[in-house]
Amino acid sequence: MQNVSAEPMTEIPAVERRAQRRLEAACNALVRLSDTLTFRCLLRNISMDAAQIVCDARYALLVQSGAAGDGVARPRNMEISIALPLDGTVRGFTAFCAARYCEPFVGDHMILGVQFIDLDLPARGLLRDFLALRGGEA
Repeated sequence: MQNVSAEPMTEIPAVERRAQRRLEAACNALVRLSDTLTFRCLLRNISMDAAQIVCDARYALLVQSGAAGDGVARPRNMEISIALPLDGTVRGFTAFCAARYCEPFVGDHMILGVQFIDLDLPARGLLRDFLALRGGEA
């Protein structure tokens, strides 16, 4: 991703939408929508059940599909791979997730809120370790 940083960082909302506490992060991630479409993004914050990522608007709009026939937007399920810095190295995990919201960010980038679906035990352990090192409850 070109010229993207976690700044300007809008504050974590006063009214928390997540069941778990979120922590700021600035890590690389990959989102896979299909076998032929994978794109890079920046992890902005993360919790045990969800993450917020920044990506190019053209990809974000593919993820957050428009309203269905009944006028209700349907989140698209996808796969995300996140690289977390741990113990002087980078360890990653892959999880299925669903987009919950999509908001404008800086320039031609957007913020996607994604909720993890069915994290496996190794991914849960890695995420718990990462959050514990960052001062979050795990």
